[in-house]
Amino acid sequence: MNTRTPIYVSPNMLRVCIDHQDAFNIAGRFYSPLASAEYVFRDSHELLLKADQLFDQVGYPQAFQHKRSFTEHAEPNNTTYCTSPKTYMDAAQIYAKCGDIATYNIIVLSRAKTNWQGRINDAEDHLIGSFVDALEVLRFICRQSTCG
Repeated sequence: MNTRTPIYVSPNMLRVCIDHQDAFNIAGRFYSPLASAEYVFRDSHELLLKADQLFDQVGYPQAFQHKRSFTEHAEPNNTTYCTSPKTYMDAAQIYAKCGDIATYNIIVLSRAKTNWQGRINDAEDHLIGSFVDALEVLRFICRQSTCG
C-alpha cells in the first residue's frame, strides 16, 4: 500500500469511495477538490449526475456542448470555462477518504460529445485504465469491485 500522500491533486479528480454494492449497483461518496463537502450517491446513475452537475457549476472541466431541457423551469447553464477553479480540499484531505469496499481516483480530462474522457486509478493511484465515456468508468469499477 502507498503510504505517501501526493502533495497535489488535480481539480478534475474525483475520489470515489464505494461503501455498498450488490449484484447490480454501487453506492457511496465522492470527493472533489472543487467542493468543500462530500457528495453521497445511492446508485451509479446518481454518481454520474452529481459529478456532472459539479463540473457544470464550476466550469471545469469544460463541457463541450450545452445541455438542453424540455421543461419550462430549466436552469440555464451560464457557467463559462474556468482555467483556474477555486479548490476547497487539498491532497491530504482528499486521499484520507476511503470507501468501505473500494476507492478509485477518476480523472476527467475532458467532457467532449456530452460525455467524459479520462483515466481511472486505484486508491494508490495505479492506473486501472482509460475511458472515453462515463459508462466505461462504471464498467471499470464493477470489474474491479466484482459487482454484477
